[in-house]
Amino acid sequence: MSRNIAVLLYPGCAFGEIAHCVERLSQCCEVRYFTPQRGVLRLSNQLQIQPDGLYSGILPWADAIVIPGGNPDSILKDGISDEILKKAHEEGRILAGICAGAMVMAHAGVLQGRKAAHLYQTPMLSEDLADFVVPWFQETTSVLKNFCVDGNCLTAMPWAIAEFSSALEALLGLQKKLPVHEIWDVLDASGEKTGETWQRGIPLPDGLYHRVVHVWLQNETGDYLVQKRAEHLSWLPGLWATTGGSVVSGEDSLIGAIRELKEEIGLTLSPQSLVLLKRFVKSDYSPDTTFDLWYARIDAKTAELCQIGPEVSQVDFKSLEEILAMVKAGQFVDYGYFEFLPEKV
Repeated sequence: MSRNIAVLLYPGCAFGEIAHCVERLSQCCEVRYFTPQRGVLRLSNQLQIQPDGLYSGILPWADAIVIPGGNPDSILKDGISDEILKKAHEEGRILAGICAGAMVMAHAGVLQGRKAAHLYQTPMLSEDLADFVVPWFQETTSVLKNFCVDGNCLTAMPWAIAEFSSALEALLGLQKKLPVHEIWDVLDASGEKTGETWQRGIPLPDGLYHRVVHVWLQNETGDYLVQKRAEHLSWLPGLWATTGGSVVSGEDSLIGAIRELKEEIGLTLSPQSLVLLKRFVKSDYSPDTTFDLWYARIDAKTAELCQIGPEVSQVDFKSLEEILAMVKAGQFVDYGYFEFLPEKV
């Protein structure tokens, strides 16, 4: 059964914080946009949107209400959203607020007796907001987490776009209806984890990175085991490449490399067999990526165990000289770091 999702918009709201969420939900839900007044609404990025209706039309239609951040002063002053949110809360409908969306929920009193993740707490709370915001959260247990689900209420920090989306999908029971999220750990320029996570498909802010592993397997004669990417893939279909992919949240680089080998070509190598050749950022190839190059030597018996996965159409051994010729011919992904690879065993 399709779920009905109401997006509670207001003048100056930050639509970007929920854009990815509603884009995914629209694949299997009916999403409508509601505003406090009739007419075109201008968002914080100056885009204009024609709403589907007024706040008064949200209930009883909506199964869930999504509230973006931004500057909600215009709806907090007269409490225009309070009655709608209170009634939805009493009826057990899902309320999901990110960034200042949590403030809108707190102002309506729906976070009383609940846990909530939000910016309006020490050490993040600015002095100019403290006097009038703090009372709204007095009966709320504030948590310093990226997101928090308590009953039918979901709250999230502004940077937790991916987790906000995943948590809302879980609350709606949509996990099996939507593509699985690939979540990354966010890294700083030195390659250290920042403690934040990010979702694949959403551009990372400048100066932040995620880790990608490439695994190069070389046989006794010096040739590399490479693979041809399946034609159905959206990125670089039909090109030859090495095994690799993004390290997902909770993995380290080595475990990610071992997983990618298993998923893409069906080989299981021991951690001891892999050597880290190089770690670097190559901004001209992928500006938000830090690369780890892993290397292992394999024998013919190991190579015979290959079982290609759905992202691969073919595997073969190629010398480094052959690989460079294929790059020049546009048949192999041009990684731009081939000088780091051993030419001979």
